[in-house]
Amino acid sequence: MSDYPPLNNGAYTSLIPGDITFSNGVYTDNIEIDGTLYLGANATLGSLLVSGGATFVNPASITGSCADFYLVNAGTTTSVSAGAPVVFNLVNSSKGVIIAGTSAGSYLLPNIGTYEVAFQASVVTGSGAGQLVLALNTVANTTTQVGRATGSCQIVGNSLISTTETNTYLSVINPTATPLEIDNGTSSGQAGSPLTAHLFIRQLY
Repeated sequence: MSDYPPLNNGAYTSLIPGDITFSNGVYTDNIEIDGTLYLGANATLGSLLVSGGATFVNPASITGSCADFYLVNAGTTTSVSAGAPVVFNLVNSSKGVIIAGTSAGSYLLPNIGTYEVAFQASVVTGSGAGQLVLALNTVANTTTQVGRATGSCQIVGNSLISTTETNTYLSVINPTATPLEIDNGTSSGQAGSPLTAHLFIRQLY
């Protein structure tokens, strides 16, 4: 969309065929402003009335929506069974609409959109080879699968994922046939000292 000159008696003139024509500060079609798509539905956006269309998305309700979930191990390791999710049962910080789901190890993504998802977990030598993968509504997204061969180290993932329906549940699951043991601090050099694993989620658009 091109830049327009100041309003002349409340109306803009389209500069390019197909551009939206404004009248009295009202528009009735979908519009993109500075890279953000606004969908019409009789809602007020600043002093500009948006009408028409089936859905209104207020970008302010999306921008900055994020959460950091984590677990703490102290004294014992956490075992993640084959096919089971990692349970990040604590909330370090959150803003907006991303919340823990109703089942352990699931996290609710209410909006259709694209999310940045990062996770890390320190696994111990006894686990052998292992992998972790993101799943949407329990279906693994293999493009996000990461792992290690052996040894005590971190499994780290960082991906962009997109949802196609509202109220999608995200989880980090162990897709292998072997349980994973998440370190309690012993293998990382300080037995009994609390050790954390994290899941960070942020909606980008």
